[in-house]
Amino acid sequence: MKCLARTPGQPVGRDELRRAIGIEETDESGRALDMFVRRLRNSIEEQAHQKAPITTIYRQGFAFDPASSQATAQAD
Repeated sequence: MKCLARTPGQPVGRDELRRAIGIEETDESGRALDMFVRRLRNSIEEQAHQKAPITTIYRQGFAFDPASSQATAQAD
């Protein structure tokens, strides 16, 4: 999460995220990263009771987007 939070709203590449969380680059590493992000989102949503502030940026990676979770929280 720190890797994403350092650059709010800016995409962080999949390779950079893999290195940051210690996933070895293999044929399966893309799927492992997807599962990691899914679990992180689920954990945030369970604890905070709001949408996780992590968005997928097609062909670029993932981004920390605090505005997306705040908009959901305000709508509730």
